[in-house]
Amino acid sequence: MKLIDLDLPRDILNHFMEKGYRELYPPQEEAVKKGLLDTNKNMVVATPTASGKTFIAVLAMVKNLLEKRGKVIYLVPLRALAREKYKEFRELLDVDIGGRRPVITVSTGDYDTPGRELARADVIIATNERMDSLLRHRPSWVGAISLVVADEAHIIGVEDRGPVLEGLLTRLILEFPNTRILLLSATIKNKEDFSRWLNAEIVSSDWRPVPLREGVLCNHVIVYSDYSERNIRKITGDPILDTAVSCIKSGGQVLVFTQTRREAVGKAKKYSEFIKSWGGLLSSDTLQHLKGVSEEIRTSTEPTELSEVLSNVVKFGVAFHHAGLHPRHREIIEREFLAGNIKILTATPTLAAGVNLPSRHVIITYTSRRRLGGYHEDITVFEYKQMAGRAGRPQYDPYGEALLYTKYENLIDILIEDYIKSDIEPIESQLLKGENLDMALLGLVSSYRVLRSESVASFINNTLCYLQNSEARINRKLSISIHNLVDGGLIKYDSNKDRFYITPIGEKAAQLYILPSTAVYFVQVFSEADNIGNDLLMLYHIARTKDMGLLPVRKRDVDLIIKEIEEGFLEDMGWLIDNILDKYFFGADVDELSSWKTAFTLYYWINEKSENEILKKWGVEPGDLYVLRSNGEWLSYAASELARVLGKTSIYRGFRELSMRIRYGVKRELLPLVSLPSVGRRKARILYANGYRNLLDLKKASIEELMSIPGIGVKTARKIIEAVKET
Repeated sequence: MKLIDLDLPRDILNHFMEKGYRELYPPQEEAVKKGLLDTNKNMVVATPTASGKTFIAVLAMVKNLLEKRGKVIYLVPLRALAREKYKEFRELLDVDIGGRRPVITVSTGDYDTPGRELARADVIIATNERMDSLLRHRPSWVGAISLVVADEAHIIGVEDRGPVLEGLLTRLILEFPNTRILLLSATIKNKEDFSRWLNAEIVSSDWRPVPLREGVLCNHVIVYSDYSERNIRKITGDPILDTAVSCIKSGGQVLVFTQTRREAVGKAKKYSEFIKSWGGLLSSDTLQHLKGVSEEIRTSTEPTELSEVLSNVVKFGVAFHHAGLHPRHREIIEREFLAGNIKILTATPTLAAGVNLPSRHVIITYTSRRRLGGYHEDITVFEYKQMAGRAGRPQYDPYGEALLYTKYENLIDILIEDYIKSDIEPIESQLLKGENLDMALLGLVSSYRVLRSESVASFINNTLCYLQNSEARINRKLSISIHNLVDGGLIKYDSNKDRFYITPIGEKAAQLYILPSTAVYFVQVFSEADNIGNDLLMLYHIARTKDMGLLPVRKRDVDLIIKEIEEGFLEDMGWLIDNILDKYFFGADVDELSSWKTAFTLYYWINEKSENEILKKWGVEPGDLYVLRSNGEWLSYAASELARVLGKTSIYRGFRELSMRIRYGVKRELLPLVSLPSVGRRKARILYANGYRNLLDLKKASIEELMSIPGIGVKTARKIIEAVKET
């Protein structure tokens, strides 16, 4: 089917054709035939990576903006995907639709804000959590939502992220019955469940724009799924590297998935050394460009041992990608890989669930992962397919090749049958796991402030969970969740009126978008004291919540924690040593030790230790530190808001200040200075050391005086002078 034949205005179709869209892919054509341009029909599109799902969404968005003139919500699971989609839509929707160009915006954070600024937007790209938070705040514009697109919808089957999307979609179905739902996903095995849940048409296809060949690599021989074979020339003796070299020589790129970060870094170093010594694989222009990329990595963030390694391997067209990298470095690597300058990228599987980085060859080096306790578990077929689906770059590669690597010939047939030829697992609701149902119920009651039991039942009965579980199991979990919320003081239940009421603490917890157990923990701690004490104890309390997450604890961390307490906090915290030793030697409370490690890591950060010092001391990589800082800032702010509701003024002020210190990574005396544009913690410390200790001092300064300070350039000096004039 040709694009020009669609029932859309000719000027819009001409715009798409200028962007290269002339003929629909088979899944896109099927979607149109099944009612894509019918603005009242829900649809689930389950097709492989690069099969045109985003353009299916764009067509639905255009039709919606033309006819319903309501808001479009585009949901994604990750902030990085939100940025990626924003760039795409800014280009694809840069055309007059219904009298004007649509206003597109991104909303991914600030859970405690109602989102009133989004009122004028036509297309809002939001993370699932942010949109769920917005529903709790009920901004006036939510009634104008007419289309919701949920990208990467298979995340519904992931325990810690899926229930948010499931609960969000369920509420949209119930509260906005005229809103259309469009789900985009990789292949879904249990399509019937989704069709029944959403009353939706299913578009399902295995079609790909680039043919995919799957096989097993063993001892320089590739055995494909049809059991044909191809030999790889031995150059280095390493089958993975030799396969990569063969691919690069033919103009392709290679993505190597490793089980651990250490493996990703180690392989990248090895491959870079080979390309450096081999010569001839990269053109002189590419090598010259990569020198600039290397320098960009070196100077774009605080230097660390990890960034130094990345900077060095990038010079020769190799990089690694994992969650421990600084977000800025991940952006650079993704950009250069998409541009074709990085030829080999080693990565942990988190990349497969993130931004789309296709390559001609994908080599998966493992099929099991190590878990706590030392045991191994096999990866799922779905995980394999997610990684394998990255093989084949549209418009660049004649084919894609996904290879499972093994050292053992006797595993070849098993890997082909268990992964390549096997069906993926069904997507199952995770709503009954952990605190997921508690969280959903708290948000529901908070949105309405008063809620009848029948409304709670209606919500449950319209979830995917209800289709997949027995009523007895659901009712048991529902009863437990309600008791948790009532006993925690987050909601009240009036048995005479059969109604649930939100409490002030429950309402604030819901708006802050923290777990119910986090709110209950803070309330318990704050109720017993008028102040918390020192910075470390405040950090410990936010680290003790489930919202913070756990850092892995090394053997040496226990000694480090005890040493830190002895040297810096012995007067008022010596009791902690016995407590920690008891937990370590008599029960090994890993959560407790992880909380202290997190607290000390953040303590180092707010006392202006460098990222490299933190990496060397605590083993926390820049990417992990970034997550800790984000979570720590958010949880400190949440703690302050709950303290304010409780009337604990001293605690409120302490945590509010702590939140700002975590944001900027500074001691308290630098807070006035880091609030200025272009003044980070390094420049703030330089200004402070040169006598500029507050905004009043800076108001008295001239540009020339500021420029004379080493580390303060012309641009920074001018911005400081302009900013302090406005204060």
